[in-house]
Amino acid sequence: MLENTQQQNNQSNKRQKNHNQTVDHPLVMVKNSKIHGKGLFAKQNIKAGEIIGEVKGKPTKKDGPYVLWMDSAKQGFEVSCILKYINHHQQANACYYDDLTVVALRDIRKGEEITHNYGDDWA
Repeated sequence: MLENTQQQNNQSNKRQKNHNQTVDHPLVMVKNSKIHGKGLFAKQNIKAGEIIGEVKGKPTKKDGPYVLWMDSAKQGFEVSCILKYINHHQQANACYYDDLTVVALRDIRKGEEITHNYGDDWA
C-alpha cells in the first residue's frame, strides 16, 4: 500500500512538473494556435532583443514533434520546456540562438503568438 502511494505521488509530481513547464513562465503562455495545434503566446509586451527563455531538453538522434535539428541535421535536441510550443512562420518574431536562448527579433505585443522560421522545408 505504501509503495502504491509513493508511486502515485511520484506520478503526480511528474504531472505537476510537466504542467509547470507550460504554465509558470513570466513572459509566455500556451494557448490554442491558428497556425498549428498549440502555440506560445506573449503574456505581456516583449521588446526586440529581449530573451524570451532558454531551451531545456536533451540531445537526440531521433526525429519527433519537439526536436530541433542542429549541425546540418546530424544532431537533434528534444525540447522539453514551454518553448517547444513555438510554431513556424515565414515572418518570425523570435529566433533560437546557438546557446539555446530564444530572443525576440522585433517588438512582440501581448497576446501575439511567438514564432520562429524553421526554414524552407516548413511550408
